[in-house]
Amino acid sequence: MPALQSPSPYRHFGGLALIALVSCACSGHAARTEAARSALDARDADGAIAALNEELDVKTAEDLPDDVSGDNTLLLLDRAMILQQIGKLKLSSRDLEIADKQIELLDLSSSAADDIGKYIFSDDTGPYQAPAYEKLLINTTNIANYLMRGDLNGARIEARRLAVMQKYLRDRDDPSLSMSAPGSYLAGFTFERSNEPQEALRFYDEALQFVPFASLEEPVKRLSQRASYRSPRINKILGIPTPAAKKPEKGSQTATKGSTPPSPQATKNSSSKARPADPPKNTASKNTASKGSSSDSSAGTASGTKKASAGSTTKRFTDVQTKPATPGTPLGGSANPKSNPQPITGTEQAASADVPPAEVLVIVNFGRVPAKKAERIPIGLALTYASGAISHHDRRKANMLAAQGLVTWINYPSLGRARGKYSVPKFFVNGHQRRLEGALAVDREAARAWDAAKGRIIASAITRMIARLVAGEATRRISGGGLLGFLLSLTTQATLSAADTPDTRSWGTLPARIAIGRVTLPPGTHTIQLGARGAEDRQTLTLEPGGWAVLGLTVLY
Repeated sequence: MPALQSPSPYRHFGGLALIALVSCACSGHAARTEAARSALDARDADGAIAALNEELDVKTAEDLPDDVSGDNTLLLLDRAMILQQIGKLKLSSRDLEIADKQIELLDLSSSAADDIGKYIFSDDTGPYQAPAYEKLLINTTNIANYLMRGDLNGARIEARRLAVMQKYLRDRDDPSLSMSAPGSYLAGFTFERSNEPQEALRFYDEALQFVPFASLEEPVKRLSQRASYRSPRINKILGIPTPAAKKPEKGSQTATKGSTPPSPQATKNSSSKARPADPPKNTASKNTASKGSSSDSSAGTASGTKKASAGSTTKRFTDVQTKPATPGTPLGGSANPKSNPQPITGTEQAASADVPPAEVLVIVNFGRVPAKKAERIPIGLALTYASGAISHHDRRKANMLAAQGLVTWINYPSLGRARGKYSVPKFFVNGHQRRLEGALAVDREAARAWDAAKGRIIASAITRMIARLVAGEATRRISGGGLLGFLLSLTTQATLSAADTPDTRSWGTLPARIAIGRVTLPPGTHTIQLGARGAEDRQTLTLEPGGWAVLGLTVLY
């Protein structure tokens, strides 16, 4: 390869022309989703969906684009999350399932054309390869959708898809497996309510591996009476001592029975209370005073996602209805202090021995993960970031180009700021605050995944920059040099620079944080309130003996 010449006398003109052309380059996926993200920031979920529909070239959220691959896959994921926020759960599930089939994980598949595009043009020419946490959260979000609709069959299918993904990550010791805590919790609840205690315990144990959910202690104890699955975490909850690491001395009397898990039959016989053989059904019914809302077509189910609107109680758009809070009433309060219900006592929670209690599980998604954006950084800083990922040859070449004044900046995707990560969600039952447990900080994982890939991404941008300049120099030499050769070289470099769009693709409408709450309640009527980021929702549930309901609040601003 011919050595690069010293700076051309036309370099200043060329620099100006290159800057003009590069500035015209599109910033890729970030530009396509900017309108939707701005609408969410303004608390206009309907406007955000309309913006995404325009990019998908469809009229309504009920419509699908002719091509669901490429960038449209991510647009469907973005739309699915907003559809969950406004309570259109069936449509949200549909978009998630279509996108799940299109999304590739890491580098599981590639093509020569994609590799060439990444080398010469841009990192956003190939199929989108999602970080592992995004794949996990597709299934997690859809399990929640099905549970809020009362559809255990659909939830089980998604739970098994989640298990396949978990096994893949576990076999590769991928740290992203820790992101499966909320999904494992919801999968465990799904199998518990499907009368499959063994599978339920396995998923609960997976969740406890990453988050010490206090709300799982009672369910684990209850399920352990009917299932043989054990682990150190399960044994700890059951009070089964862990065998001592030190070998006992001769003659010492060491109890060994207590260190072995009891058989399912033994624990069943020793239990004074047994769960019913048939799986409890989602029999919660809900009262409402909401008007003019649209809904999914699934009838008679428990659903709980709300539309977050600024300055007012959220409206419902699901197949169940809610009773709006009195304007001006603090979350968990009442317009009439005398009408506040009495605190729920332990006796009330346990109900009577003859009447099985009901359960309510709530999921609060709030804030939004940081979006990727196109950015330009000085070549010197870029070389520092890419020090561990760039070859010595490319580093030397880049330094030489920088010294000649041929390049001073590198285009690459950077990570913006998360929204709402410091907010505190709220959960009230009959006017009294209940505990919410932090299940996942999605924004932290997004930042961690980005930091892990940052050097490689910048190294790729530097490599593409070198390839562009070498192509331009080759064009100049072939044309015989002079002004014509310089202009042809400039055109070649500018064309490649304009095509170099930083890969800003990501699932940008994921919540920054996920929280879970769970309460056992006596059968009857109860008022449930959820709040986050200034939005709130109030529902009145009528729970039957042994019944259950799953409610949710999603606030993406």
